[in-house]
Amino acid sequence: MVVGIAVLISNLVAALWGVVAWLRKDARASITFWPLLRVAQATVVIQAVLGFLLLARGASAPDGLHIAYGISPLIVSLVSEGMRVAVAQRELEDVEDLDALD
Repeated sequence: MVVGIAVLISNLVAALWGVVAWLRKDARASITFWPLLRVAQATVVIQAVLGFLLLARGASAPDGLHIAYGISPLIVSLVSEGMRVAVAQRELEDVEDLDALD
């Protein structure tokens, strides 16, 4: 239960910080967002690993929906990370002088 609450709180904090940074268009707040997001992603991974360990020990969920809810945040994190990398690569293709960037 502690890990589940940590997942909720860390993702909420990262999301709220990201919204504020985006609305303000504040680069400093944006820089702080990324470590917050990584902490939130780490808690999701920890929760998924603990869930897989419970399944390996033979513990069972009341239904398959519980397992789907446990795995879906991990899949969403992986897909969004892949999308972020693809967008960054596309943006850098248009830059002629990388050394001139801040």
